[in-house]
Amino acid sequence: MQKILPSFSRSGRPPLRLLFLLPLLLLTVLAPAARAQADEVDGPAGLTIEAHGGFDGFYKAGQWVPLTIELANDGPSIEGVIRVSTGRSSDNNEVIYDSPISLPTQSRKRITTFVYFTGFTSRLSLQLLDGNDVIATTTITNLTQINADSMLYGILTEDPGELEFLERVIGDRDSGDVSFIELADLPDAAAGWEALDILVLNDVDTGRLSEDQRSAMDGWINGGGVLVVTGGTNWQQNSAGLSDLLPVRLNGTESVDSLPSLAETFGFAYRDAGPYIVTTSTLLEGEVLYAEGNTPLLVRRTIGQGAIYFLALDPKTAPLRDWDANEAFWSEIAVSAQEAPFWSTGIKESYLARDAVRNLSGLTLPSVWLMLCFLGTYVLAIGPINYFVLKRMKRAEMAWITIPALIILFSLGTIITGFRTKGNQVIINQLSVAYGQVDGEQAQVQSIMGLYSPRRASFDLTLPGDVLVRPLQDQFGVGGNTNMGTIERGNDIIIHDVRVDVSATEAFVIDSFQPMPDISGEVTLTIDDAGSRLTVMVTNNSDLTIENASILFGYQLLGIGNLEPGQSETISAELNSLSAPTSTDMSSYTAYGVNSPLIATRYEEIIYGTASDYGRFDDANTQSRYQLMQSLHANIYGGEAVKIPQETVTLIGWTTQPQVEVGIDARESEVQATTLYFIELPFNQSIEAAANLTIDQGLWSFDIRDSSGIYNPSPFDLEMSNGWIEFEFTPWSTFQSLDVDGLDVVMALPLGEYYAGQEMPTVSLWDWQEGAWIKLDDATWGVNRIDEYERYVNNIGSVRIRISYTGFTSIRVREIQPILYGDL
Repeated sequence: MQKILPSFSRSGRPPLRLLFLLPLLLLTVLAPAARAQADEVDGPAGLTIEAHGGFDGFYKAGQWVPLTIELANDGPSIEGVIRVSTGRSSDNNEVIYDSPISLPTQSRKRITTFVYFTGFTSRLSLQLLDGNDVIATTTITNLTQINADSMLYGILTEDPGELEFLERVIGDRDSGDVSFIELADLPDAAAGWEALDILVLNDVDTGRLSEDQRSAMDGWINGGGVLVVTGGTNWQQNSAGLSDLLPVRLNGTESVDSLPSLAETFGFAYRDAGPYIVTTSTLLEGEVLYAEGNTPLLVRRTIGQGAIYFLALDPKTAPLRDWDANEAFWSEIAVSAQEAPFWSTGIKESYLARDAVRNLSGLTLPSVWLMLCFLGTYVLAIGPINYFVLKRMKRAEMAWITIPALIILFSLGTIITGFRTKGNQVIINQLSVAYGQVDGEQAQVQSIMGLYSPRRASFDLTLPGDVLVRPLQDQFGVGGNTNMGTIERGNDIIIHDVRVDVSATEAFVIDSFQPMPDISGEVTLTIDDAGSRLTVMVTNNSDLTIENASILFGYQLLGIGNLEPGQSETISAELNSLSAPTSTDMSSYTAYGVNSPLIATRYEEIIYGTASDYGRFDDANTQSRYQLMQSLHANIYGGEAVKIPQETVTLIGWTTQPQVEVGIDARESEVQATTLYFIELPFNQSIEAAANLTIDQGLWSFDIRDSSGIYNPSPFDLEMSNGWIEFEFTPWSTFQSLDVDGLDVVMALPLGEYYAGQEMPTVSLWDWQEGAWIKLDDATWGVNRIDEYERYVNNIGSVRIRISYTGFTSIRVREIQPILYGDL
């Protein structure tokens, strides 16, 4: 076979046009590198800038990233700003963050600022500007994005090597990471702490915490953060700035020859012999988890959603150093850093949030009937009526005057109606979601702020300095309408040059921590021979009216109604009488496959005080609330189903209180506000020895172990076609000691005649003894009684169920759940 060699031309030389294109090609390749080098500015003599971001470089997607910038100036004084930008102006999603800074000669400054990434970033450039001139730049190169559900530790210690093993102590998370940071790296805004799950203070002088850092730490703990303060020889400096938070009063140290009880509890001897240095203390508030005689070793105090631990030992010295039980011991702490409920992470669907903030009370379009009447009157006036009047006056030639006059008259009426419809005042609309606990001091708040203007204008907005703000961006975070100048963070936050078009709304996201309303309450779960009963008592001690209050318990919602100031309410329900929402309860304008009770059609009257017409409400305020609730749910376009926290009771309700004070450059404005509260109530349990208990869906938590070919994995409203899914159901901890004497598996068929003859999928149960899936040969729709149930229930009552289907059509399962029977 003849081999054909490539050639440029008969002469073997490349054509001239390629020679002309070669320089252009080189310019295309080299230009970005040249431009990057040109963008790097070393700065004037005597000026140095160093910066690092995140927590030892780690940051989580969808959360604020703190940046620490250190500057030293031995040259002429500088009055400028540190500028950081994210996104790209060409994509209309660039956001510019400015931090003013004053650098006199012979000065050293350290500032903290914050940025929000809408995508993955590993490098970030910072500029120092003097006026409009860039006088120096630096680049942060160590940024690493980790999973949002990863357990992130922050360690403040002089010797970090001894605590690296904590990356393996992950509680109920999928992965873990350890960051080693300095005291000055701790953010001064609570929202900037959200990526951090557990902070360990060891050999660090906490008395050097600034007032803003300490305030931010308090907010972070209330929002679910876990703080560990260690003892040992340096107990005084470790606790210097935190004595009011600790669960104990510290007395001093003592040397002990051994600590046998801790070793016996975990089943591992210490590698190093005593003596050991122990910090002695007296319990003030909290719970002693481990002690040696009368000496507390590990004490926990709960504050809001979070916890503070005092460890009486230094984890870097004996006996904890290199102890084989370290991971098990620290797991007792990691369990407090539970994954927060989905509503605590704020808005997921920006489109719905933007629509919600645009729904303004008092700004409604004229009705269709009014428009038809107007048009009909216009046609009649300019046509038949005008004709007959002029004919009766015998002045038909006046039509050239009356017709234009009528057009002008009706045009003026249209303009006046339009102005009245869109208003004549600037409106600031705040929609907030607040999450906290009744005994907590602060609530974690995310607000969507909409700035409406009836006319084209630009504005400067001022917010408190302890909040973090960014534009609400659409298009899944890769684009957005950033019609603004810069976000300046100094003593206050100033959003410069917000450009609003005619009758348009510009929207921003504000993250903050705010005082909790004064609400008290408790929940009692009573279990006896009569069954399981939930009793909820709640009192509104605040001056706010909690509108359409309700109680969320698992996948059920119980209505209370409006809670006026000073009002108390008590409600009770039998657990077995409650049931989860299904596909027939879901609005047509809801997140597909979510199956959250918060967006179930049957609960609309409880949540909003009225029912919708296929997701539409007549009242703009109610429609806005509906869209805000919808926007909290992440998988509107598919994904894993929403998981409601188990063994938790949450009070839900609305107020008309704004959460953040917003100023608008000396202009009058109207404020509209709505806050959606999620407030967890303390859970008490009254359990007697009970016989013939039934553990059904109200008392289970579930995990999806694995799946294939499933669009929306969920035990509720499961749709499948040629796929499979594996669930693990675990009863609440209260019922894990149940003496099981029976097991049912429920496969609920969707309601309606359409599904009456639907094919049955294959159902299998996990045999804990054999370690294998066992197919149920006689499985049917409805309740399936399981023989030899002991094989399928483990020592804490967990049951695994596998559903598979290989047909050519899709099938739908309304509900999958086990039911346990037994004595407690």
